[in-house]
This record gives sequence, structure tokens and C-alpha cells, in this order.
Amino acid sequence: LTKMKILVTVKRKYKSLYKKQQKSENTVKKTSSDMKCFYRFLAKINKTNVQILDLPSEELDHLLGKFFEQVRKINGEEYEPSTLTGLQTSIQRFLSDSGSKMNILKDDEFAFSRKVLRAKCKNLVVQGKGNRPSATRSLTEEEEEKLFQSGAFGGFSPSISGSEIGRAHV
Repeated sequence: LTKMKILVTVKRKYKSLYKKQQKSENTVKKTSSDMKCFYRFLAKINKTNVQILDLPSEELDHLLGKFFEQVRKINGEEYEPSTLTGLQTSIQRFLSDSGSKMNILKDDEFAFSRKVLRAKCKNLVVQGKGNRPSATRSLTEEEEEKLFQSGAFGGFSPSISGSEIGRAHV
């Protein structure tokens, strides 16, 4: 090897090592876990010999679309929408860390898989699978009125305990 090639190789290895050292242990674990999930899916659809780094963009986009549409937890339950986008981000991290120039988050060649993922997330939210299904919400005017009528709101005390609200039967 020439001096220049050796220098470039050392710089690449150092850069890769530096990047790896900069990643938190949890990021490395998440990426590894999510890639195992993707490869489990590929095995399920009889694509065990696929190396995603060697795939043309069009084929990877198609596989990612299928993955986002069909992926489930090991117990068969659906993932939360943010978990699905986390899977997408982990796959991109794997591609970037492996030196791939493909960007499944931005490149036009991956519009199909992004569209499938958006549709899946919207569908899950409609089904109540959002990340915060028990999040607080504002009371409707009708609910406020019921609280006032029941005596839970109003009067001279500006405070009300949670148990009093529960007894108000909104």
C-alpha cells in the first residue's frame, strides 16, 4: 500500500473508532436490538441471506415498507408509533455507521417506506396506541358544567381534590 492509502485507512478507522466512542452505550444497544428486529423480520419473509448494505435503494425501500407495515413485538402486539420511528432511526444509524451513503430518512428513493411508516403510525394513534393514551386533556364545557352542578367545582373553595372529582362522575 502507498503512504496515502495507509493514511486514508488509518483516518477512516480512527474516525469510526472516535464515532463509536462518542455514542452512548444505550444508543449502541438500541441500534443492535433494532437491527436484530429487522433481521428477524427478514428471516420471517425468507430473506435470511440479505445484506442490507449491498441492496439497491429501491429494494431496501420495498423491504423497509413491508417491515414497517408488518412488524410486531415478539408476543404479536403492535409497537407504539414512536417505537416504529425509533426502529427507522436505528436502521439509518446502522447504515451511516457502516459507511453507507443511503439516507432512509431523507432520500427520495425511500419515500415509499416513509409513507408506509407515516400511515402505520396514524393508524396506530387512531386505535389508541399512541405513546400517551392516558394523557390529560382539557375538560369540555359539558364536563365543566356537570362538575359545577354536582358541587365539585364552584362555591368558595378554589381547590378540589382528585377524589372529589372522581365522586363527581363526569
